[in-house]
Amino acid sequence: MKDFRFGDAVTIALVMAVGVILMLFSFLPKGAGAILVVESEGGESRYSLAEDSEFNLISHGYTLHIIIKDHAVWVDSSDCDDGVCTHMGKIDEAGETIFCVPSRVALRIEGEVSDGDAVAG
Repeated sequence: MKDFRFGDAVTIALVMAVGVILMLFSFLPKGAGAILVVESEGGESRYSLAEDSEFNLISHGYTLHIIIKDHAVWVDSSDCDDGVCTHMGKIDEAGETIFCVPSRVALRIEGEVSDGDAVAG
């Protein structure tokens, strides 16, 4: 049997430290570092999901009422004919998107992903 050495203790301490750090990251609020990217006829705008807000977005003659709350975003109302974007629900993970085809608007979340998931892209 091999003797326990200083290097072994350092390795064990580093592995434990990484485990503790990963555990602490799991307690961060969902979407804490995420950004909402809004693409419309007016160009591209960015909003933090860490700050609750709501705003109206006018694009191609349609008005969308967008809400950011509790690290999630959704289209609360739209005056387009089909209203599909209002039925898409809340998004709160990087890579998720809401589209409003008549207004040519895309809402996309970029940034940190919760629960240890990863997004390739």
